[in-house]
Formats: sequence, structure tokens, C-alpha cells
Amino acid sequence: MDRLDQGAGQAKEGRVWVAVSGQGPPLVHFSFTPNRKQAHVLSFFRGYGGAVMCDEYAGYANVECGVMQSCWAHARRKIIDKCKGQAPYQARVLLEIQKFYGIEDRIRNASAEDRARLRNTESRAQLAKVFEAVESRSDAPASDPGKT
Repeated sequence: MDRLDQGAGQAKEGRVWVAVSGQGPPLVHFSFTPNRKQAHVLSFFRGYGGAVMCDEYAGYANVECGVMQSCWAHARRKIIDKCKGQAPYQARVLLEIQKFYGIEDRIRNASAEDRARLRNTESRAQLAKVFEAVESRSDAPASDPGKT
């Protein structure tokens, strides 16, 4: 995000950090910082004990919270970037990732308990299919589907 530097008439980079509650009525919090320094991230999450879903920005590396979760949109982008020229492999992995979005669409209005149950069954099963698709490439390193 760009912001106008007062007095200089130039745009400078800034960041808006967003936190959204995962249960109950959605609660949204916005914080603005003039840059992306890790100190802001650490301050923003100080004392927080829940899950943080984010991209792979290195600034999140030392955030101490309940659970760090990676974003599937960024995983998709990595597959697209790293597997150019490997259309069948790329398509198989992306199709399996896309099925996560279908599960989420289907359970969007379910209760928190039902969403948790379905994620624990259907999403876990789908995750195994994603790992199977990733490992279907002959030179892909073996991975542990239990690690996320």
C-alpha cells in the first residue's frame, strides 16, 4: 500500500495489517505501520495464542502464537511459478488444491462445530491427496503429510 509522504509530495510504502476472528460474529482489526519491519509483526501478535494464517514472509518467523498456518493461495502460486513447462503435473496439483476451496465453500454457513468436524475428516483426506499429487512427480522430494 502506498501512502502520501506529507510535505514531500511523494508516495511511500506502508502496511495495513488485518486480523479477523475465526469464530462467532466476524471481528476485524486493522493496524497501520509505515513499513514491513518484523518489530511491527511481533508487536501486533504479542500475547496472542490463536492461529495465524499468513504468507511465507520472513517477518513472521519469530511470531510466538498458538499455530502458524500457511495460505493455500500462496502454495498455488509456488506450484504455478516452480512448475512451468510441466502442465500435467501442475494441473493435477492445482486441481487437488482447488478442492479445498470447494470444501470451504460448501461448509461456509455451517456451525463452528460442523466446520471443525468436516475439516478434520474431508479436508484432512483432501490434504493427503494434495501430498500424493505433489509426490507424483518423479523428482519431488518425499514429504510427511502429517507436517503442515
